[in-house]
Amino acid sequence: MNRKVILIILDGCRPDGIAQADTPHIDALRQVGAYTWAAQSVMPSISLPTHMSMFRGVPPERHGITENVYAPTAALYPSVVEVARQAGMHTAMFYDWEELRDLNPPAA
Repeated sequence: MNRKVILIILDGCRPDGIAQADTPHIDALRQVGAYTWAAQSVMPSISLPTHMSMFRGVPPERHGITENVYAPTAALYPSVVEVARQAGMHTAMFYDWEELRDLNPPAA
């Protein structure tokens, strides 16, 4: 089985804003992929805590990230990338904000 998953996260975009904007590439991805308009952010609704919750599957109260600063407590919960890697899958991550490097350990 040769399945691939590409996760694209648009930080700071409300669904109603995307729905109103001219986004032909995002629209094309929606046609062939999976998405939801009903997702809700964790609180606090800050970039690193919300990304950490998406990747680690636990709320900020558990992973300990409540602002845009990494805390070692997050490492207690494996990320979706770590789980995929442990299952023998190949993973890669591209990001443009340095704090996102902490979503996964370097080897993942």
